[in-house]
Amino acid sequence: MEFENNNPINSTIKQNLALMNSTSEGSLMDILIEDSLGGNAGDWNDLSCVATNFCYNPNTGALIKFDNYSEESQMLGACSRGYFRIAIDFKELDDKVSSGIIELDARDASDSAKIVLKKTVEEFNRLNSFYG
Repeated sequence: MEFENNNPINSTIKQNLALMNSTSEGSLMDILIEDSLGGNAGDWNDLSCVATNFCYNPNTGALIKFDNYSEESQMLGACSRGYFRIAIDFKELDDKVSSGIIELDARDASDSAKIVLKKTVEEFNRLNSFYG
């Protein structure tokens, strides 16, 4: 996907992907490292899954922070809550772990925010070579 800097939707998707691929606190990778696989996220096509909660702007679809519904995140107030269910393929551990988002829940999102979040998921999966 080619991103045009002056397009607000593409700019938001680009910012979302940066937060998802970062290892800083509050990023997707940070929460994946802390989270355990399986549990209530189950499996998908013989792949282990993890569910990751996030705060997002319901009007723009901008991701704000990934977390596990801590008290701090509940104080953010202005954000809506959502989650990704992510399947992880460990067969390629020697090289690169392939992972992909197989479920998105963002019930409070406006129509335009849903488009941004869906495109973010598509681009994340493309960049991670995951085609569910």
